[in-house]
Amino acid sequence: MNNPVPGCCSYGPSSPLYVLNANGGCYCCCGMAPGASVAVKKSQRIAADQLKKGDTIYVPKDTSLRQWTSVPLEFVSLSKTSVENPQVSIQLRDGKGKESTLIVGERQLLMMPDKKFKEARKIVPGLDQLVNKDGQPMEVSKIITGVFGQFISYIASSAAPASEPEGHLLSLDGIICGDYALSLGIGPGNLADNHEQLPNIGTNEYKQRYPHLS
Repeated sequence: MNNPVPGCCSYGPSSPLYVLNANGGCYCCCGMAPGASVAVKKSQRIAADQLKKGDTIYVPKDTSLRQWTSVPLEFVSLSKTSVENPQVSIQLRDGKGKESTLIVGERQLLMMPDKKFKEARKIVPGLDQLVNKDGQPMEVSKIITGVFGQFISYIASSAAPASEPEGHLLSLDGIICGDYALSLGIGPGNLADNHEQLPNIGTNEYKQRYPHLS
């Protein structure tokens, strides 16, 4: 179903990947892509799965993104990816038309221009925008779910859940996200409206709610 167009797969020819289309159906792709990298200094990033507890990362202090600081990681964990524990690949485009791809776990919290958050699996191409480290909106042009790498990383600046984003933001491949502590305890007021009722990519409800993706 939904055979991919030539050149759709940006990964290497090492292994097959199951890829689920936002508008239904699936196909096989090739290779294993690395997960997102985390800012550890203003101009340096490290793959999230290489970080350890106690390592320092470079993060915005709050959703204004005006001030950044270095903080130690208090929580670091990994889970193995699978069809039951997939990742989401989000293709982005900035205001100048430059494209990039962000690969994260399906429950990763992503900040939008209104400073509210959505899980990656609820992002909608053509409707949602994300925010880059400079505070600029990034258009979501495509989203697919599948197994793109070996691990999903969970990192946080505290071991306890957090309800507010202040002190719990990350820069993943230059895109502003919430850390794992925030994903565990985020207050409803910091989530997109009716977040729990929004459908997840790959479901019939997602396809029916967003017919423009068909």
